[in-house]
Amino acid sequence: MNILLVHGMFLSGCEFSKLRSALEEAGHQCFMPTLKPFDANKGILDLSQKLHAYIETHLPSDEDFVIIGFSMGCLISRVYIQNIVKEKRVSAFFSISGPHYGSYLAYLYFGQGAKDMRPGSRFLNDLNAYGRRLKRIPTYTYRLKFDHVILPSSSSDWGERPSMLLNGIIHSLVPLNTSLIQDITQRLEQLDSQPIENYVKPSGQVLPEYLALTD
Repeated sequence: MNILLVHGMFLSGCEFSKLRSALEEAGHQCFMPTLKPFDANKGILDLSQKLHAYIETHLPSDEDFVIIGFSMGCLISRVYIQNIVKEKRVSAFFSISGPHYGSYLAYLYFGQGAKDMRPGSRFLNDLNAYGRRLKRIPTYTYRLKFDHVILPSSSSDWGERPSMLLNGIIHSLVPLNTSLIQDITQRLEQLDSQPIENYVKPSGQVLPEYLALTD
């Protein structure tokens, strides 16, 4: 199974080292883009556009893939997923400590990306308003009981399934969590053996025009 790992703010993908090793050991092929600028000062949409370009260049065009996002990487991934959801290329989405409803910590940093991640931002409101149309894609969310970066930590709850709560308080260490890695590998095994059938394409718009990706 092809798996795309999307890193968070101020990171480059190294946080996925343990998870990537476990996934490759299980027989999956991992792709890990490094998206710049690391602080997203041009906005989340800018990094989603770069993720789109990476996917078009590096991933097989005739195969589905799974996306695993961490922190800001969850939002970058969602913009991409909600742009291409009608094509059914993404077979599942794993969200690790993503600020789906923002973080008050974002008020302490400058740049468009930080503004996008502030609670109640236009970006988050629009992304979540249209996000209901992703119900057909299996989504799994994970978060800490208390997260010193995602404030409040409940902002990481998203989708129809309840989040798996993880022990710890250090945000950057979440992708290294043993329980998280075990759960992801087990769920991928289930998805691999029981592919999604009867997929129904969502109707209507999946994002407002200003969040549309270009080829």
